[in-house]
Amino acid sequence: MPENEKEKQLIYPVGVDDLLICMMVEQDSSTGVPTYEPEIWQLPVIVKLGIKGNGTVKAKYASNKMFARVGRQTGHELSLDYVAIPVALFDKMSGVTHKEGVSFATTDVKEMPYFALGYIGPMSDGSKGCTWYPRVQLTNAEEIELETTTEEIEIKDLKLTMDASGLRNNNVLYSQFNPLRNSVENLTFEKFISEVVYDEKVVDKLATP
Repeated sequence: MPENEKEKQLIYPVGVDDLLICMMVEQDSSTGVPTYEPEIWQLPVIVKLGIKGNGTVKAKYASNKMFARVGRQTGHELSLDYVAIPVALFDKMSGVTHKEGVSFATTDVKEMPYFALGYIGPMSDGSKGCTWYPRVQLTNAEEIELETTTEEIEIKDLKLTMDASGLRNNNVLYSQFNPLRNSVENLTFEKFISEVVYDEKVVDKLATP
């Protein structure tokens, strides 16, 4: 099948694959881009990933007719059911410091660290796409439920809730690579997951032959 014909075929997503996490080192600003740690954690731990937008739609009327309908979304709520996350990474995501393995939670005001979150989406034809959220935080709300073990062996899912917001310098909420689009020339799935993609300049760099 010619590559440019793929976007016309009935190819569909088949679940969710690995989770990608990359910690933000320096926040973005109205004039500056974010910087991230060089290490991207690729974790095969997703049980279920939920995405809930906060989009609103407004209609404008003129001369007794609808002139325009516009919509906007400023964030997504991400809910993750997962198996495990390495403690070294989870401490960074939570902003936890420790001594001799001991950490303390306080009632002080605290801004949670920012990180980029990505997830890989396999397609029915065997190809893979990916979505990056470049500015994500854990929510402060915690809900923990512990149960005793029984004779029936069961590994309980763990849960996280996160908030994704748009970058301050370009308003990007997420970037998404779909290998089925006929505009794909040099960018590959492997290149897309190798770096947090937060603007077109990153795409240009990764797509360089």
